[in-house]
Amino acid sequence: MLEMHQDPSEVPFVKNAPTLTDVEAFYAEAFMTLSNSRDSGFGLGPLKISEIAAYLSIFPTWDTEAFVMLMQLMDEEFMEVQVSKNEQRKTKHSR
Repeated sequence: MLEMHQDPSEVPFVKNAPTLTDVEAFYAEAFMTLSNSRDSGFGLGPLKISEIAAYLSIFPTWDTEAFVMLMQLMDEEFMEVQVSKNEQRKTKHSR
């Protein structure tokens, strides 16, 4: 059961959230923005390179190659977590 908190900063996941450096925050924000552009027809699709390129045309960065590689690595991890969550839901519902 969820507890009610008067102050949102007292919620455990907020209290335990890591503090990001400016660089980490930059990449996290870029990833969140790009995640909004992913296909989601019959399932969640990976980030397309064309969407990353479009992002970079609006928000150029100092190291394009590193940015693309990091977005793809973050997306790979994100997709693995989503697949794992879906498998857990299927297992839970099949019982």
